Amino acid sequence: MRNVFAVIFIFLLLPVCARADGGGYKKEVKSGNFTFVISVSAKKIFKISVYQGSGRRPVIKKKNFQGIITGCEAAAMIKGNTQILVYVTSAGAVPYGNVVAYNFGPKTCNSIKLPGLTGADNEGYMGHDVFSMKDNRLVREFPVYKKGDADCCPKGGNRTVEYTLSLKNNPEFVRVK
Repeated sequence: MRNVFAVIFIFLLLPVCARADGGGYKKEVKSGNFTFVISVSAKKIFKISVYQGSGRRPVIKKKNFQGIITGCEAAAMIKGNTQILVYVTSAGAVPYGNVVAYNFGPKTCNSIKLPGLTGADNEGYMGHDVFSMKDNRLVREFPVYKKGDADCCPKGGNRTVEYTLSLKNNPEFVRVK
């Protein structure tokens, strides 16, 4: 019965998660007058096509994309700007999470950097990130591992790290204190 549940669970995740190793991925996300089409081809080319109103803006492309897209969404973290956030998990043995994000202003498009975990946030971290947006903040949740915990069985609870968006120099996510 347990194996049947695992197979059903994985089957339910297939439309949401897409491997970038030949399986491909395509999803359309709308926010205001923006439409984003996020895709990964069988040749590992990651692409975000951007449409604003009836016009098309430049396409963002990255070659040799690695990882698994676990979700994507648009946000309006700063008035007058729209962000597209693509949640990615590494395809290795330990699934570390990351966010591929871009900020679209009236005439600009800039990538947004997610800082690495440091200090107490990094203690007991072994991946398994889940990202989401809540109250105009990027939320990163993951299990906390204690010394000696097996990958399957973290015993340190969960940690939540929240970020706001700063446009001071270059767009970047900033840890909320």
